[in-house]
Amino acid sequence: GDGALACYYCGALLWPGEAKPVPKTGGCKRGRACCAEGQVHVPEVQLQPAIERLWRDDTPRAKTLRKYSRQFNNALALASEMYDEVDLDGWAPSIVIEGKLYQQIGPLRPGE
Repeated sequence: GDGALACYYCGALLWPGEAKPVPKTGGCKRGRACCAEGQVHVPEVQLQPAIERLWRDDTPRAKTLRKYSRQFNNALALASEMYDEVDLDGWAPSIVIEGKLYQQIGPLRPGE
């Protein structure tokens, strides 16, 4: 349909650069680090009614959340980790830490 790529095993949405072909599936793709080819099962996210109401309400509090959601997210995240991806015999763990871990504080893109 819309060109979105999804993991053959878990249905996670994938960026084109992280989609790997699954042999003998007629072109299906898997993620490089989402579910270890179906070995990891993550329960579906349960929506929280109070938060859902905030996103949809017309109250001043809800409007503030929508207006400043990116700033809230950035303030709560505080930092991002820099790392090199590795591929271990066809399986890529989420992250492998060797040596020092550096945290970069600030915007992820220039000019933010």
